[in-house]
Amino acid sequence: MRVARNTFTSLAEALVTADLPPCGGDQPSSPISLITGEGEFDGTRSRSATTPPECKSVRRVMTDAELKLWNELRAHRLMGMSFRRQVPIGPYIVDFACSAYRLIVEVDGSQHADSENLQQDETRSAYFKSSGWTILRFWNDDVIRDIDNVCQHIVIEAGLGAAEVPAIEPARESVP
Repeated sequence: MRVARNTFTSLAEALVTADLPPCGGDQPSSPISLITGEGEFDGTRSRSATTPPECKSVRRVMTDAELKLWNELRAHRLMGMSFRRQVPIGPYIVDFACSAYRLIVEVDGSQHADSENLQQDETRSAYFKSSGWTILRFWNDDVIRDIDNVCQHIVIEAGLGAAEVPAIEPARESVP
């Protein structure tokens, strides 16, 4: 067991100290070349095999707002819609996507208010719209403070807002 732990530690240290490419840049062709720094991305590997560890960790760790929304969306909890998180669509990775309704949900922080980031968001949105997706963007603060209205908006955009809600019968008084 000690050998495996030392091997793992050595591998982890090699990954941390390796000169890795930036997220989205030229990527090595195999996970081993991440350690050695050799090779170039040839487009034949899956995204997960060629993505630098820093990019993976950013996708793995959710913000508080994303976690709160994910707890409402996962496991068909929202009107039976099937959402997945961190979904690659074309050249982009979206926060949440429901392919059955072609619906993308993005949770944005304050950095998206910058003019540069606004332009990037508009470019992403144009790509998704041209691919037949509907994109919904919510601020982190809206998700944290008003999750019910966020979920309601998602349901309405999916076209399920007029879905029949079972009526609750009034409580019957017991007659002695």
